[in-house]
Amino acid sequence: MHGQQTKEQTFQIWEMKRQGMKPKEIAAALDVSYSMVNSALYRGRQHGRLASKGRGDIRYQLAQQNVKYGSISDILAALTREQVDWLSDQTLGTGCATLAEYIVEVLRDAHTEETQTETTNA
Repeated sequence: MHGQQTKEQTFQIWEMKRQGMKPKEIAAALDVSYSMVNSALYRGRQHGRLASKGRGDIRYQLAQQNVKYGSISDILAALTREQVDWLSDQTLGTGCATLAEYIVEVLRDAHTEETQTETTNA
C-alpha cells in the first residue's frame, strides 16, 4: 500500500507544480519534506510529465542568448540623480504603481512600435 500512496502523492506534487506552486509551498501543503518534493519533481521532468527546468524561465532564455540577468537596482545605479527624478515623475505621471510596472509598459510600447514598423515596411 505504501507504494501506491507514494505514487498518488507524486502525481499530486506534479499537479500542484503545474498549478504554479513552488516546491516549498507544496512541501508545506502536503506536510512532506522539501527533498521529497524536489525528488518527485525531478522524476516528473525525467519522465516528461513536467516541463524541463528552464523552459519558459526568463533567466534560462537570457542565458541561452548569453545575456546577463540584471535588476532594477542595476538600472537605477547606472542613472544620474536627474534621470532617476525624471523616471520617478514618469512612473507616477502615467499612473503606474511601481517602477517595474512603468518599465514593462515602456518596453511593451517600444516592442509594439518596432514590430508594427517592421510589418509596415515588409
